[in-house]
Amino acid sequence: QPARLCQNVETVLIDKDRVKTSPLSSSEQTLLRSKIGQLLWLARQTRPDIAFDVAAISSKIKSSTIEDLKKVNKIIRKVQNDPVSLQFQNLGHDVKFILFSDASFGNLPDGGSQGGYVVLLMGDDGKVNPITWQSKKLRRVVRSTLASEALALADGVDCVISLAALFKELMHNENDLMHTPVDCFVDNKDLYHAIYSDKPVGEKRLRVEINAIKQLLQGGELKEVKWIQTNEQIANVLTKHGASGQDILRCFEKGLLNSSLL
Repeated sequence: QPARLCQNVETVLIDKDRVKTSPLSSSEQTLLRSKIGQLLWLARQTRPDIAFDVAAISSKIKSSTIEDLKKVNKIIRKVQNDPVSLQFQNLGHDVKFILFSDASFGNLPDGGSQGGYVVLLMGDDGKVNPITWQSKKLRRVVRSTLASEALALADGVDCVISLAALFKELMHNENDLMHTPVDCFVDNKDLYHAIYSDKPVGEKRLRVEINAIKQLLQGGELKEVKWIQTNEQIANVLTKHGASGQDILRCFEKGLLNSSLL
């Protein structure tokens, strides 16, 4: 169905004489909303590589211009010309959840920050299946890269913990004290050190998020938070324009992560 939708989404006809900074009429804004809605659905189904660009356009819909219509056309042509497939592997019985989270500080048109995460299920042979992913504006204004990364991780942790609890209830005895293992990967060293340090972070509001993650680690609901290089962060494409989506798409198609992360 997502593949059929790609071919059914038509580009918008734009008069060549229109200046790219020209504001859209009300009918053009309605058309833009329609195209964004179709692309957002597609981004949630099979195309994480377009999620940030579509979200960025939707964040400024009221002040949209001809340039935004041109960006939407470019995204439509991309999904039509570059097909993507998701392959689901046989993972066996011993599995764990993997969370990649990332953020970009203050990179949205309105000054907000974008956060994103990817949840995978990994088998004991290292193969993975995609479970879900998200790219969205962070729920509050933040003052630092550390804060944006922490909020993105907190959102991802909320998601993966609920999925792990559901998985445990479906596959095992819900009264079993053992947790389904969850590993988290971040590429921000300050966040990694803040989680494993006894010294509280300076921003008081941020301490709540950090302490919540620490408690989940202490309680065993999270197994570990690991620091990785930025080029190993497959959630990178969910938070910034121009980031390559090849790593996450290759992971989804081949069912494999970088061997250094296993």
